[in-house]
Amino acid sequence: MANKLPARTLVACRLCWMVTAAVFAGIVVIEALILVPSLFNYERDLLASMEQAALESARSSLAGRSDFREAVLERLVEHTSITGVAVRGNPQWDFGETPPAGISADDTLRERRDRHAPDRLALQWPAETMATPGPVRVLVHTGSVDSQLGAFLFRILGLVLLIALFVTFVTMAVFGRLVLSRVLQLRTQMQRAGADPDHPESYQLADDRHDELGQATEAFNHMLENSSRNLARLRELNEELDQRVARRTRELYETNEQLRHRTWYDTLTDLPNRALFEERLQQSLRDAEVEGTNGIVMLLGLDGFHSINGVMGHGAGDRVLQQVARRIAESAPATATVARTGGDIFALMDDGHDAGVVSSAAVLAENLRDAVARAIWVDNEDVECSISIGIVLYPGDGTHPDTLMRHAEIAMYRAKTNPEAAYAFFAPEHGEDVRHRQKRLRGLRRALRDSEFELHYQPQIDPGGRLISVEALLRWRDPEEGLISPGEFIPLAEESGLIVPIGQWVLNEACRQAAEWRSHGLRLRVAVNLAAAQVTSTDLRAEVAQCLRAHDLPVEALELEITESSFIHHLEDARQVLLSISELGVAIAVDDFGTGYSSLAYLKQLPIKRLKIDRAFVRDLPEDQQDAALCAAIISLGQRLGLGIVAEGVENLSQGQWLAREGCHLLQGFYYARPMRAPEIDCWASGCNEGDTAWSERERGIVDSNTLSDPRSPI
Repeated sequence: MANKLPARTLVACRLCWMVTAAVFAGIVVIEALILVPSLFNYERDLLASMEQAALESARSSLAGRSDFREAVLERLVEHTSITGVAVRGNPQWDFGETPPAGISADDTLRERRDRHAPDRLALQWPAETMATPGPVRVLVHTGSVDSQLGAFLFRILGLVLLIALFVTFVTMAVFGRLVLSRVLQLRTQMQRAGADPDHPESYQLADDRHDELGQATEAFNHMLENSSRNLARLRELNEELDQRVARRTRELYETNEQLRHRTWYDTLTDLPNRALFEERLQQSLRDAEVEGTNGIVMLLGLDGFHSINGVMGHGAGDRVLQQVARRIAESAPATATVARTGGDIFALMDDGHDAGVVSSAAVLAENLRDAVARAIWVDNEDVECSISIGIVLYPGDGTHPDTLMRHAEIAMYRAKTNPEAAYAFFAPEHGEDVRHRQKRLRGLRRALRDSEFELHYQPQIDPGGRLISVEALLRWRDPEEGLISPGEFIPLAEESGLIVPIGQWVLNEACRQAAEWRSHGLRLRVAVNLAAAQVTSTDLRAEVAQCLRAHDLPVEALELEITESSFIHHLEDARQVLLSISELGVAIAVDDFGTGYSSLAYLKQLPIKRLKIDRAFVRDLPEDQQDAALCAAIISLGQRLGLGIVAEGVENLSQGQWLAREGCHLLQGFYYARPMRAPEIDCWASGCNEGDTAWSERERGIVDSNTLSDPRSPI
């Protein structure tokens, strides 16, 4: 940009006018400070020159004279600036007479340099200076002094104004050239750089000055360079931000999709959940109403899934559920919707069926049952599963999803109560059974919470009539219904998983009671039944050890009874748990021997101390030859393996005598005693020891000197 500025730019510059006004004011103030003393000096110089002229005039007229006539004085006054004169010692015009005009009588003889009046100056000279007989006093006219001062003032003011104007214009020109031009350049480049933020470095100024404005220019250029670098960095950050925003947007979309999927789908099996199933069912109900078609809703529940979780762990249980879900989905029609609606509950819906919907539902249920029944390979084991299926048909069994799901649940539990039938269609009368089952389940939870359970104990005696041990049998005393049969609530407890905490309570209570009996001198062994979920629990050993320690009970006072069905499918897991318990010294007995698989292999693999002959083989003794042969074989097998033999279900004298003769170690049954509460065991044991009449009669019918068992038998 050229340094020459247009005049209009200078005139319009507010900064120039402010600087110029400041310079002009400064000049005026300085000149005023100079003018005032100059004016006084000029006046003094005028008065001094007038005094000198008057002195010369008066000396020329009066010097050397001794007689002053009036004519001489008048001539002096007339031809000079002196307007009055007086000489002391003049006989005609002395100070003793009336003084001339302008001289007061009281004036003293002293030298004066001040004007006596605005237009007169009173002067006095000594006689030596004037060469007169006495001092001379005169009045000098000074009327021209003011005019001369005025003329002097106007001349000075004009000169000051010219100087001020000259300096002002020069200052404005210099300021415009040296300062304003660069300021305007900076402003213009700033505006251009602001209008073009993408290329700030292209608006730098030439750094050709070495003053403060040059430094400002250098700072401006440095600012543009920083802006350019910052702009480049900003572009990088903006690009990075765009990438992050795009990534976050994509992640948010994926998260929303995942949330939507989790909202409508089961996370374990990836099947639709109950909410999505019921929504589709609602739409299917509307379509069925419009089209006049029928639909099927099935609720499929795994049987005994709680035992799988308890035996193999929840991880294996989850893998079983995934396999079952896949099989159900693969076996379902392409038009069907399969969902997981609960822990081990699946649902299936298929619409568009005609009048043959019942047969279609039955065929589909059979296919689903067969698909799930195939063994599932999990954790290097074959797991066998079965399902119970409840079937409802719509719109006949309901026109609302909640109604259909409730009716399907009723039908499913109906199927669970009938193991021979894998599925059941809903019927209105089934609702009462389900409500009763749900009531029992709620009652079980309450019983566990409120300690409504109690243990009854059934004696086990040896052939010699001695009370050796008791079996702890669980009873539930409902506050309203009284005692409830174990056959009614034990299966429900196993199915719901409540059997584990119930079993823990039974173990602890039995140990407590055994310790109490021992404190009274009654040394009995207590046999406690274990549920299948407890047998393979890795915590069972710790629970048993803790109970023994808590009640200070010796290990020989506790026996644990297991059934073949509780371990046969998970033999290795059961073996590890039972071996760890056997290491504690606690005896293991197999209950209901002969009714399950009766594999001789597990008798070798497991640390078993006793076999219990099931009541089914004892019931028809001794008349039934097959039962007699089986019982004799079991007793002989136990004796050869060094195992104790307990026969349960002894209900008459002949059964007891036959078993005693065959070498059975312990006898248990109604013939000797029914299960009774702990205080009754105390009384019953005391009666036996005291030779109760009824007991003595039974004893005489069973034992004689030839049938007593070997005292070393493992009883």
